[in-house]
Order: sequence, then structure tokens, then C-alpha cells
Amino acid sequence: MFYQSCVPYRGYGVRLSVDAREPTWFEGEQQRYIVSWTVKKEGWVLQDKDKLATFTEPSHFTSVGEALDFGEARAHTFIDSVVASGRHR
Repeated sequence: MFYQSCVPYRGYGVRLSVDAREPTWFEGEQQRYIVSWTVKKEGWVLQDKDKLATFTEPSHFTSVGEALDFGEARAHTFIDSVVASGRHR
């Protein structure tokens, strides 16, 4: 499993994790990855009480980089919706 913490976004921290899945066999062996992301209050140690949301995306990706980019974008979209709704902090 691969973990990455992202640059804080709009006052929230984002942590990504990518996990390899069993290879698929369409035209030879192809490794696939899934991504999970967690949004937390910025500046806090990641504890369960500080988590705002954790999601695992249902999509499978062909590279770790592709999974990380997608996960970060989805977390940013979630944060934007929280801020727009006025439910933040």
C-alpha cells in the first residue's frame, strides 16, 4: 500500500492511500490499483475524531499516479461542497 499526504486545501488535510489489486488478464497481465482518500481538519494529527470523511473509489486505475491524481481531485471536490454548504469548521 502507498500513502501520500497532500498540500492542505481550503483549511483541510487530505491523505491518500493506493492499494494494488489482483492483476487482470485482457491482453496479458495488467496491474490495477484502487484509491481511498480521507479528509481531516488541517493541522490535527489524523485521529478518528478528526476525520471528516473517508471514501474508497470504486474505479480501478492502471497506475499509482493516475489513482493519486483522481483521489486528490475527488477529495477537493468534496471539500468544495462542504465549504459551499457552510457546514465547515
